Amino acid sequence: MSDTSRSPEEAAAIARLEPAIREPLYRMGWTKLHTLQIASIAALYESTDDLILSAQTAAGKTEAAFLPILSKIVGGAEL
Repeated sequence: MSDTSRSPEEAAAIARLEPAIREPLYRMGWTKLHTLQIASIAALYESTDDLILSAQTAAGKTEAAFLPILSKIVGGAEL
């Protein structure tokens, strides 16, 4: 995720993740987030409403849910 061509939305989503979540992604060679992942990170940080993720196979749904949730747990935030 060290690509300098990311959108402002993607950069903001990545910045919201705790370093303990972000750093392993860098080490695994992630260069981009899927659109659904960007949107879910924003939604989970900006709202207390329920969230349903729906997308095609291999669109990153699992990470879209777990990255922000794990980040909140690591950061000590209430879910």
